[in-house]
Amino acid sequence: MAIVRLGTVAISVLLMQLCMQVPNAQVQDMKDQAFTADDVKRALAPSANANTSPSGGPNSSNVVNGAPRRTRGLGVVAAGTAAASAAVAESAPRKLSMQLQFDFNSSDITESARARLDAVGSALQSPELAAGKFIVSGHTDATGRYDYNLGLSKRRAEAVKSYLVTNHGITASRIVPVGKASDELLDPTDPNSPANRRVQLETLN
Repeated sequence: MAIVRLGTVAISVLLMQLCMQVPNAQVQDMKDQAFTADDVKRALAPSANANTSPSGGPNSSNVVNGAPRRTRGLGVVAAGTAAASAAVAESAPRKLSMQLQFDFNSSDITESARARLDAVGSALQSPELAAGKFIVSGHTDATGRYDYNLGLSKRRAEAVKSYLVTNHGITASRIVPVGKASDELLDPTDPNSPANRRVQLETLN
């Protein structure tokens, strides 16, 4: 009975550790660089290398030479922590951050921004992402009034959605536009950094 109680406590502690260690989201920051549809897919699609073997399957650490490992309490818990951590990480939202150029104080998309959104549109039509839903969030730096930046970031997110729907046939219900203003700075050490003026694409699980 003592072993069962110890095992239960160990499971609770390990679950708490997993929650603390796994990040809320996996962010791929493209900065101001050009990127391709394949880059978008790699950033947003679930990992093809994820271990999907169930506990006790041929890839499980509870099996040795084809036979179940004889373990007690803590040993069974420890054997599953790597797989559990990977599963939690895989379920976390994935984010692609990109610095799209807009006209000053405007939500009008520039020519260079269109080229990057074309890569995004192609990726969202691919088999890897065709079933997914996404949040498109607009972000600003900390310069200027917060309420103005909030409205501007929302209009820019809506402009990105409109472009993807109109030019790439993406179903409108797959994209949720939101404005974040300076609430989620990519570079919090420099609130006015250009890196914070961006659009972010996030998987909606």
